[in-house]
This record gives sequence, structure tokens and C-alpha cells, in this order.
Amino acid sequence: MSDGEDLPETSLQPHYSYENMIESGDAGSEFPNDFDESAPAGMCYTYLGGLSRRSA
Repeated sequence: MSDGEDLPETSLQPHYSYENMIESGDAGSEFPNDFDESAPAGMCYTYLGGLSRRSA
């Protein structure tokens, strides 16, 4: 995620700007309201902490 329009350089494809993706969403979409709050959910993430290219 970024505050600006610029995406960091990466060799990964495709890559998207989170903010642009949210802005381009359909404002008319409705989220279903019949979900059971006790229903299981799955979440995934990628940790790249050991792969930083920042120089000290």
C-alpha cells in the first residue's frame, strides 16, 4: 500500500495499487447481510521482512 500513485519497483507481475483498486470499485455493490458472525473465515498474507532491499 502507498499514499501516492507511485508503486515501488518490483519484478512481480501483476501488481496493483490498493488505493486505485478501491477507487475503481463499484459503489453500487451491496455486501450480503446474511452472514453468520460465527462462521469460520480464512486469511492469508505474505511476509517479506527478510527480503528487504533497503540499504542501511
